[in-house]
Amino acid sequence: MLRRDIISSLFFLSISIIFIFGSLNYPLWNVYGPGSGFFPFILSSLLFMFSLILFLSKVLKPIRERMKSSVEATPPGFADIRIVLSYLCFLFIFYILFDFLGYIISIFLFVATVLRFLGKKSKKISIGISMLTSLFIFLVFVNLLGVTFPEGVLSDFLYNLSKVWKNVR
Repeated sequence: MLRRDIISSLFFLSISIIFIFGSLNYPLWNVYGPGSGFFPFILSSLLFMFSLILFLSKVLKPIRERMKSSVEATPPGFADIRIVLSYLCFLFIFYILFDFLGYIISIFLFVATVLRFLGKKSKKISIGISMLTSLFIFLVFVNLLGVTFPEGVLSDFLYNLSKVWKNVR
């Protein structure tokens, strides 16, 4: 497991460096706010940071600890493959419904479904986290950053809500 962690952290360190330099070819910030290189730069910087932490934690570990954790992982079984395929199916359904239902309903349904069936969470927890996630995405991306998403069946409701939000500010 130790060797896999080191190799994967080095791989993701190199990928993140490539994406960091690639994102610098685009403006990070302009007069309207975040530029087209801002989110790739932030995400690749986070990937770099987490990969570096993983790499350093595995390389700087004492030798005695390395001997204890050198047991190889078992190959993925049918249950693991089923979970990955389920995620892919849910993502595909999310992609299909995103334009029609809009981002709020699609994100709510995706998060609730994943938490309920794959995360084995209760209905209350799944619905609560899904509502908070949808609200967070609405507030951050739509109101604060001005990103436009498909509104779908809630377009009239969101239009009136944005008018109320502008009057409150």
